[in-house]
Amino acid sequence: EARLAEAERGGSSAVEDARRRESEAREALERSGAQAAAAQAELRRLETACARLEERLAHRSVAESVPPAPLPDAPRGAVSWRLPLAALLAAAGVASAAFWFIRPLGREHVLPTSHPSALVWDGGLLWVADWHDGTLHTMSRSGGSLRPERRYALGESHPVGLAVGRDRVFVADAWTRRIERRRKDDVLTLESSVPSPGPKPSGLYFDGKYLWSADQALGRVYQHADDETLTVLGEFSAAHAPVGLYYGAEGFWTVDARDAGFFRLQPPPSLAVAGGYRLKELVDDPRPFSAFTWGAGRLWVARDGSATLLERPAWRLRELSR
Repeated sequence: EARLAEAERGGSSAVEDARRRESEAREALERSGAQAAAAQAELRRLETACARLEERLAHRSVAESVPPAPLPDAPRGAVSWRLPLAALLAAAGVASAAFWFIRPLGREHVLPTSHPSALVWDGGLLWVADWHDGTLHTMSRSGGSLRPERRYALGESHPVGLAVGRDRVFVADAWTRRIERRRKDDVLTLESSVPSPGPKPSGLYFDGKYLWSADQALGRVYQHADDETLTVLGEFSAAHAPVGLYYGAEGFWTVDARDAGFFRLQPPPSLAVAGGYRLKELVDDPRPFSAFTWGAGRLWVARDGSATLLERPAWRLRELSR
């Protein structure tokens, strides 16, 4: 009887211990649920902060080198390893949600061609040149996306450089080694066609008064008058093989055809390198770089053989070590 009583007391103690453990496990699960909710709230806060940062950076000068923005510290109160397995699974679920919740900044757009060779913003219209079909396309912004508007056939021209002014469109043809001056009308009427000053024209930019052209073979940038013969007014050395051309407040932007490195150049007559940069998406990409431009403080990049247009904030460029 004594041993039976002792066994009953032991059984009662075991039941109480099991109930206590069950209660502790339930409390641990409740704590892990609260931590998961807090982590999700923190993730939402991070996304909002990143969106605000992207908006601020878009209004900064594209010529300014902007370092990557550090993310805020992770929320405190990590899940204890002593919590039950269910709590650990909940924490793993939060980590998985974080992976999908935070997306890289920037957008991708679909182009009307897979052979883009030049990009130019003209107000709210993006002009896209297609060297393969000898066409120009315009696209308009609709919210955060781009929508095709018009297509212009250029006949026998193969555009590799493009510049757009108020009344005219300029096209560089690397096949004929000529620069065309066209009227900005419904059919882009050809007004004149003159020999390019270099053997391999590779970029155009119109600043509202002068036309600028780049030559990849000679590593030169030329200044032209906006007349029927596109008179050459100046010639400058670029110290690399320029592809594409953009003239901002602090000088030229261009890309080296050899390694897709972006270069910011001081204004003429110097054209000395003021900064070199790299875009991660172009590193080790087998598709050759083909076109870029700046618009609203954002970088727009295209590759030959791809109909995807990359839109990236300026701070995504990484400065090259000197």
